[in-house]
Amino acid sequence: MEKEFLYQDKKIFYRVIGNGKPVILVHGFGEDGEVWEKMVEPPQTPPKEGLKTPLTENNFLDEKFKFIIPDLPGTGRSEMIDD
Repeated sequence: MEKEFLYQDKKIFYRVIGNGKPVILVHGFGEDGEVWEKMVEPPQTPPKEGLKTPLTENNFLDEKFKFIIPDLPGTGRSEMIDD
């Protein structure tokens, strides 16, 4: 689910994936929240036999946690905040 909120009249975008206990995943410099999506979303097609997904190893984390994944200000779909 994609969402946004206003902070200092600027849009801040974030994604919510999964159910369960909330966990906030923050991206690094030069990236945006999209970097986490493939690691926490279940694959659309079943993985090949013996292939494990990055964080899940066929025990999908999105069933246990609610991931909140923001695009920090000035990255991805979030606007830059003026000081």
